[in-house]
Amino acid sequence: MSKQFAITITLLVVVPVVAFLALGKRMIDGEQDVVRQRLKDLLAKNLTEVDRTISVYFSQQQRKLDVVVAGLRTDADFRKAQREQPLIQQLVLLDNDGAILFPNLGEPLSEREQKFLMRMERVLLDKDILVAAGGADLNTAGNTAGFQSSSKQALQQSLQQSQPPAQLRGKQSDLKTPPQTTNITPTSGWFTWFWGKGVQLVHWSRRDDGQVVAVCMPRARWTADLIERLPETRPQFVSGSARLAQESSLVRLVDSEERVIYQWGRYEIASDTAPLASVDLSSPLSSWRLQHFGPKEILDAGGRAATTNLIIASAILCVSLLGLALILTRELTRRLREATQRVNFVNQVSHELRTPLTNIRMYAELLATDLDRLNDDEDDNTARRHLNVIADESTRLSRLITNVLTFARKQRSALSIRCRDVVIDDVIQSVVEQFRPSLTRLDIDVALDLDASAPFCGDNDAIGQILGNLIGNVEKYAADGKSIVIKSRQSDGNRIVQIDVVDYGPGIEPKYRDAIFEPFKRVSDRIESATGTGIGLAISRELARLHGGALEIVDSAHGAHFRLTIRSHSSDVSQTESSQ
Repeated sequence: MSKQFAITITLLVVVPVVAFLALGKRMIDGEQDVVRQRLKDLLAKNLTEVDRTISVYFSQQQRKLDVVVAGLRTDADFRKAQREQPLIQQLVLLDNDGAILFPNLGEPLSEREQKFLMRMERVLLDKDILVAAGGADLNTAGNTAGFQSSSKQALQQSLQQSQPPAQLRGKQSDLKTPPQTTNITPTSGWFTWFWGKGVQLVHWSRRDDGQVVAVCMPRARWTADLIERLPETRPQFVSGSARLAQESSLVRLVDSEERVIYQWGRYEIASDTAPLASVDLSSPLSSWRLQHFGPKEILDAGGRAATTNLIIASAILCVSLLGLALILTRELTRRLREATQRVNFVNQVSHELRTPLTNIRMYAELLATDLDRLNDDEDDNTARRHLNVIADESTRLSRLITNVLTFARKQRSALSIRCRDVVIDDVIQSVVEQFRPSLTRLDIDVALDLDASAPFCGDNDAIGQILGNLIGNVEKYAADGKSIVIKSRQSDGNRIVQIDVVDYGPGIEPKYRDAIFEPFKRVSDRIESATGTGIGLAISRELARLHGGALEIVDSAHGAHFRLTIRSHSSDVSQTESSQ
């Protein structure tokens, strides 16, 4: 194999595989991005479901507080609600100007009320709750005079500028009770502010008269309620998909400072691990977030599977291309071998044609000389011997030309036989007589065991050509055996003829028994070896098949044993070469 051909085959395999891998990698990267985004969306959707659970909780608490606030009329009602309602830490009643009506700043405040007002001082001064409830203009909020001190005394002095209604101070003499038939339908919402450990929640409710009731919820209570509604980390003895899910994931609820409020799942993470998905909670905890942590391999799982498929597909493609390259290589090698055989064939034919022609010319010249001086019997015998040589060489040349022409017709798919009545034994004896001089010269004894004397419908020339090739091979390759046996038999009502040609030469190795029937196939291609073109046996087998028979080698204790089997055909029938 030439270097250029090897490079071509290598490129034929490598270039498509590399191009396929590059294109496949681009497709996998794009598909992996899509899968990764879809997985993140799925994780975010799961977190959104948790957020919905939290929103449902606050909606329920809002409805409960709306009911409680709607029933508050007097200071006593407010204080009773603070004592009995676990969701209420402190109540504040504001008028539509932001002045505090409850707790009554004109009366002694409890310690809890004092602490609450101190924490809420900035919120109350800026009227943030009133703004959230839609009861104050943002441009005027925070302009209340007198709020220059954060102490309890300054707060009381400032807020006492607006006198609360008598009903909120518990003075029933000045109370103007609204009609009992009035249906109060307040609007409500949430207000968040930051103090201490973090976000604080205030539920506000606006009444028809413009007053706003603010309910500060205890952080510990609503935080505990939330945690109770969130999923929990199950014990380690839990098995199955539940355990697998919690060991491969961790969900955290964090506040605005990234402090962990609650978490579930057993997946361990480092402090700097980024979440796979994150969702901000809905109001009122919009500053909090839900975060999902897990192994990043989850996002690349689809990509790994696609990469594996790409590798498998590339391997299949590579094997296919290698197989194709192997087939092409073998086919090209076969064609090169056939071309070499044809070149050798031309050389052999040239050698074969030149040798008999040289002998014919030489002996013709000798004969001419001998005839000029022909005087006695010895000279006459010499002349006859020379004539026999000329005849033998002419016959050999005729057989060679016949084989070449027959092979040419076979190559053109024009090989045919014409059947007529013949006697097989007569054909055998005729062919043997043609070879008698050369066989005698080589001291080869011919033993005939003939038993095919009944008329047989076959091609006399084709049968003679087959026998001539077989005897010619004995002459070329088995002359050292000094003997050849030819047998003939008829069977099946004389419609089948079997001819055996056995020699006592070196024989044919089993590995060559099929190859020698191929055109141009010779055990040795050297020109100086035994003469021959390498097409005789191929032509002989094809002629045997056209007779409906076969030519084969059978096992023999010595030499080579060829068996020709042919079948009788109807007269005047021409058989063309079949697809065999």
